[in-house]
Amino acid sequence: MRRPSSMPSGLAAALAVTAVMAINATAVTGGPPTVEVSFTQATEMSGRFGPAGGPVGPAGGPVGPAGGPVGPAGGPARTIAAIGLRASGVDRAPGPCDVVLLIDTSASQIGNNRLRSLEAVSRMLGGAAEKGRPAQARFRVAAIDVTLVPLSDAFSAGDSAANKEALKRLDARTPLGSTDLVEGLLAAVNLFDAAVAGGETADVDRPAATRRHIVYVGDGPGLGGVDDAAFQELLETLRAERIGFSAVGIGDRINWPCLAAIANASGGMLAVPQG
Repeated sequence: MRRPSSMPSGLAAALAVTAVMAINATAVTGGPPTVEVSFTQATEMSGRFGPAGGPVGPAGGPVGPAGGPVGPAGGPARTIAAIGLRASGVDRAPGPCDVVLLIDTSASQIGNNRLRSLEAVSRMLGGAAEKGRPAQARFRVAAIDVTLVPLSDAFSAGDSAANKEALKRLDARTPLGSTDLVEGLLAAVNLFDAAVAGGETADVDRPAATRRHIVYVGDGPGLGGVDDAAFQELLETLRAERIGFSAVGIGDRINWPCLAAIANASGGMLAVPQG
């Protein structure tokens, strides 16, 4: 498929920012933060007094047990406690991360939606010096519709020859079928495992604490929903493997509740650029 020749500059800029935000969602590393704890306790009372100065409820009801203060409905008063937590000293410098970049190529990703998806992917894979992107991010590109199809063989820098070739393969795909997002994400998890088995991360320059993230570009599964059991299995897998999920929502009918639920459960984010 040939790309339209141009895109409004405002939309291109919005996609660039959205792409960087998605990549940076869980690319933050640092030591344990300092946590400040505050504790507040209060007793809920009616604030009114009946004959002989005894406390009563709002409707003039009886006092609580042993003549103590009463609550809103005339019953015993309740003790309310609140605990506040504030974190400080968090190092927000982006650390090394491996990213599976998953692009929807289902039938809904045609026309302007296709253009916007390709633009978002190009921005994410842009030059290594692009502002705001983790300097040590590596990418592996894959397409998703009824199944997941890897478009590159290994993780590499965004502007690598392998990822430039993956973009050409992506551009050549014809949008068809539906999006099986749950099975596709489970397959994407295996791409990280395949990288480890192949020795990609064994070099001394790649820290063992490298973070792993999946960034999906598309409109999500059909609005009819997904199987509950399969969905729960996906969330549990992402948590157990410590893999974050973020999404750039692009399409005419974005299933944002599904995308947001996965992102929220895995520490990622959902961004929907306008335009």
